Amino acid sequence: MNNLCPVCSSRKSKKIFHQKNSVLARYGFLNKKINASSKPSGLSLEVYYCGNCDFAWNVAFDFEKVKYDSDAIIESGTFSKRYMDYQQSTAHYLKKLIGYQPEVMVEIGAGSGLFIKEFDAKRKIAIEPSDEAKRIDKSIEVINDFYTKDKYNFKADIVVSRQVLEHISDPVNFIKDIISSFKSKNSKEFFVYIEVPNSTPTFRFGRFYDFYYEHCNYFTVRSLIHLAANVGMDIVDLSTAMDSELISILMKFDSNGSNIIESNLHENRSLLEKKLQNSIKSGQKIFAWGASGNGVQILNTLGINAEIISYVIDSDVNKQGKFLPGTLQEIISPNRAVMHNPDVIIVLTQFHKNEILSQCHELFKNADIWFV
Repeated sequence: MNNLCPVCSSRKSKKIFHQKNSVLARYGFLNKKINASSKPSGLSLEVYYCGNCDFAWNVAFDFEKVKYDSDAIIESGTFSKRYMDYQQSTAHYLKKLIGYQPEVMVEIGAGSGLFIKEFDAKRKIAIEPSDEAKRIDKSIEVINDFYTKDKYNFKADIVVSRQVLEHISDPVNFIKDIISSFKSKNSKEFFVYIEVPNSTPTFRFGRFYDFYYEHCNYFTVRSLIHLAANVGMDIVDLSTAMDSELISILMKFDSNGSNIIESNLHENRSLLEKKLQNSIKSGQKIFAWGASGNGVQILNTLGINAEIISYVIDSDVNKQGKFLPGTLQEIISPNRAVMHNPDVIIVLTQFHKNEILSQCHELFKNADIWFV
């Protein structure tokens, strides 16, 4: 058996779990009680763990031995209000991360279509091999079949695959196939969103029962980072949910990524300079809030000295009375700043934005508050 890691190709792996004659834990429910058979199932678990990328996989897995288009599966998630709410909020959050309404969205392994129904795209295509496809909303294009690279060749802006990659014996090539099938050669950006069970609790707490035949892959945050690197995609977002039992990753293929990053940096700086100059020209009294590393860097990068902004407000008493390096603004308390009655307060820090905004509204009722 090949113990080469399917995610990072490392040979730093060892067997961590073994079980002969396993059963189908999710796709093996029976319609009636039958006599126990002495005949071996032929399903084995030979789980290896990669010390390089924190990934585990069943080297004995055979995709053909699981009927993924079968109706002999019980999915309790549809009966959980919390899980339904999670799918809805995730779909909305994903749209915000992308930043625009995609033209075409594809979901591979769409189940009964609960997630894709909530996602905002002009055209939505669900690929689902099981009879669950019959329950997908009529507004969605449904393909009742398995996804394979040779069957699909059309442009999509984002491909979603939730609770699927743990069933795929070659996860890296699966993502590469998705890119090949749905990413247009002319598209400037292309997104792939993956959601899988989080195996960190499995490893940490010895949850042997998390290993069963239908799941041939066991991912962690670390292994998903390696996966993104190996398929040549940038990570937009990586997070856990449902009491850290799930991991999601949004990856972006950007053929012009470095240019866009440079453009974003230049554009953000130019907008801030322009906004600041407008306030200066209008004769407004401008203060800043936040003697943080961000604040010091912003003021020095833009060349904003104490003649332009006299004071920087900060709630940290240990900083008050000191002066910023380079630009030499005095750091003062919020209460002292009230005495000067500033017209504009620029919030420079990112870490306590909501708390600072609340304080500003309470102390400076007539001031214009804005964030960098």
